[in-house]
Amino acid sequence: MQALLFKYSREHAWIIHPTFNSQNGNVTGLITFRLVKPQEKALPRMPEIMGLKAGHLIQPVINLLRDRLLAYDIIQMDETPVQVLKESGKSAQSKSYLWLQRGGPPDQPVLLYEYDPGRSANVPRRLLAGFAGYLQTDGYAGYHAAVAIGALTHLGCMAHARRKFSDAIKAQGKKKKKGHAHQGLLLIQKRYQIEKQARVLTPVARSLRLALA
Repeated sequence: MQALLFKYSREHAWIIHPTFNSQNGNVTGLITFRLVKPQEKALPRMPEIMGLKAGHLIQPVINLLRDRLLAYDIIQMDETPVQVLKESGKSAQSKSYLWLQRGGPPDQPVLLYEYDPGRSANVPRRLLAGFAGYLQTDGYAGYHAAVAIGALTHLGCMAHARRKFSDAIKAQGKKKKKGHAHQGLLLIQKRYQIEKQARVLTPVARSLRLALA
């Protein structure tokens, strides 16, 4: 059973080790520093040393994953706020961000997490450098510069689009007359049904079905 590795900064990496619980037979994931916590008094710098070592050792793997991600023609991106304690130049209450990229071959998808202290447009510009194709995001304007520079095709998020139709229906109150919002919601529901049916198909079968549609 292999450990799951992912990057949280340009210098460090978290390592999540599969841990077997002999009492209930379950396998859980523990971050490295939680495993070495009991030995902290004896080896106070052990988590720090392991983190630094792992960060350097895993970097070639991360580079290969990023090359594979950028070589394919579609990437999905999102960012979520995280709180980091004792971060240089920032208060503990301020927001930092974890950026997610998903792409690569459909049968072997690549998921990369990248930590950054901010949410500026410079982050997606850096993460998408050298990429050509389709970028799917929510409506955050921070992606617009990367789209323009790379001449990317910008795709929206269906869940966010659906929410607007749903909000419009809710805003009508109790006397809801079926109109454009209901029609839009119905079309999206039909789209979801098609996606549900296609979920069990292989990527090749999905392409063939789309070509014949």
